[in-house]
Amino acid sequence: IAEMARGTQRLSFWCLRTFGTRSPENMRILLKTLIVPKLEYACLVWYPTDKANINLIESVQKTFTRKVREFQEWNEEIGAWICTTDYWQRLNSLKIYSLQRRRDRYLLLTLYKMIAGLLDPIGFRREDIRFSQRRKITIRRVLCRGRRKRRWVQTLRYNSFPAVAINAYNLMPDDLRIIFSTVDTFKAGLDKWLETVPDEPDCHNQRT
Repeated sequence: IAEMARGTQRLSFWCLRTFGTRSPENMRILLKTLIVPKLEYACLVWYPTDKANINLIESVQKTFTRKVREFQEWNEEIGAWICTTDYWQRLNSLKIYSLQRRRDRYLLLTLYKMIAGLLDPIGFRREDIRFSQRRKITIRRVLCRGRRKRRWVQTLRYNSFPAVAINAYNLMPDDLRIIFSTVDTFKAGLDKWLETVPDEPDCHNQRT
């Protein structure tokens, strides 16, 4: 994760040197086409759960969006442009998700495809999927099977994809925990629900 963040940070600095534009539209295109894909590749494998790594990854996007001219004001004392808009407001203005929100969304989409039978399940069995009379789906947690594990093994398992994804899925509203006609229908409902949940990543020094 550290190596990926450093490499992507260097790429973002290259973008800022190469492209003179700082307009929100162009900066958003650069962010979504060159930077974000590198920060999300195979994220189901290395999905971070500790604040240090989450903040490290988020800092790349946070630093890049700080350079958008719309979010800056000229400071006479230091003779330079400085960012005066906090990260949450920048995300809202650019109409983009935080990287943490994007990973969580991708986890839920992947898990839904496993429940719908479009992908093979990872970390749980078909028998662990429970259907209520109102077609609501709940997935039973399966991490306590077998003999007691060492603490570090338990930590790794509770931070793994099936544990994190299943916990997040079971927290969704009942009307989303059903089998839809298409994945796009579930995706539309998921995005509509996420609009009601504040996208405020736990980053340090939000105003910078």
